[in-house]
Amino acid sequence: MHANQSLPQGVQPGEISFVLGHPDRQALPIEALHEAARLAFEEPFRPLEYGPEAGDPELLAFLRLWHRQREGLDIEMNQAILIAGATQGVDRVARLLLAPGETVLVESPTYKDSLQIFRDQHLKLHGLEMTPEGIRPSDFETVIQDLTAQGERPRLFYTIPNFQNPTGWSTSLARRKTILKIARRHGILILEDDVYREIAFGAEPPASYFALASGEGVIRLGSFSKTLAPGFRLGWLLAAPAIIERMRACGTARMGGGANPFSAAVVAAYFRVVRWEDHIQRLRSIYRTRCETALTALARHMPAGVEWTRPQGGFFIWITLPEGMEIANLQDRFAARGVRVAPGNEFCTPRETGARGFRLAFSFAPLDQLKEGIRIIGEALAEG
Repeated sequence: MHANQSLPQGVQPGEISFVLGHPDRQALPIEALHEAARLAFEEPFRPLEYGPEAGDPELLAFLRLWHRQREGLDIEMNQAILIAGATQGVDRVARLLLAPGETVLVESPTYKDSLQIFRDQHLKLHGLEMTPEGIRPSDFETVIQDLTAQGERPRLFYTIPNFQNPTGWSTSLARRKTILKIARRHGILILEDDVYREIAFGAEPPASYFALASGEGVIRLGSFSKTLAPGFRLGWLLAAPAIIERMRACGTARMGGGANPFSAAVVAAYFRVVRWEDHIQRLRSIYRTRCETALTALARHMPAGVEWTRPQGGFFIWITLPEGMEIANLQDRFAARGVRVAPGNEFCTPRETGARGFRLAFSFAPLDQLKEGIRIIGEALAEG
């Protein structure tokens, strides 16, 4: 298959796939990355050899500057480490900081692959209902008290506070502050998966948990997968110095010579080629148009009783079917018409609470296919 005919993970020829959050191919800065790769090889050995355990120093310096300029957040050198995408960050936290059998609190629904990572590490999961403003702090407090009374003290709260995957909702500033206070009182670490922060369609997101906590008791994950290119497998982790040292000292960091030295050298060079703010604004325009296109098509084609979220950023819309309808019974009907979605049970804890939901990724399919795929879904749902 020629390069221009290749398709990304999980997308089959001839289908309209809303399953995975692939970036729009028009958003991939190919020409600038060509130049960045050339620049990276002006220092020929650096991209090809093992690097420092914390990752490429030039790229870490850029990230510290970006957070200072963008969020007024001062990050010390011993508070950051590069990782192979946010997924590796979730895995490292689960593997290095928690023990099998310990308890993790999660939003429900939430990112399905993080749930899988926690299950891989034999951790117990308790879901808290996600709402348009985030989980309810009262639910958070009650669940912690109930579990503690049963001898099952939660150790970690995993949250996607901005343009959440899969709902597109964001946690309000007021709820962030209250949840942080509750977590501190009970000694619960917050894992903040913040990979969609820059894909805002309007107002800037509220202050991060990490910023509100002055870097204590919160681990924050970022990634270039949604803003630059997922193939780099590159992101970053912010945390207190003791946690960063634990991450630096683990076997995968030491043996790997830091996260993807080749990718990191190219990305560092990329930031010498472009003004990152300009690229971010272009991304926001692309995905804002995509989201508006999807929402317009949903309003036009969904039958009565179907509900959906209205994200202010990110890649996803969460759709809820009427009472009596379940996505498990409809997937084959969609697939027979050449359309695929991600079923809701994969994102929920317990799984059955997602039976009436599904996630629609509006980030990748060409706009004509985005509209056509939603029309097909509406047609299939109208059949009852």
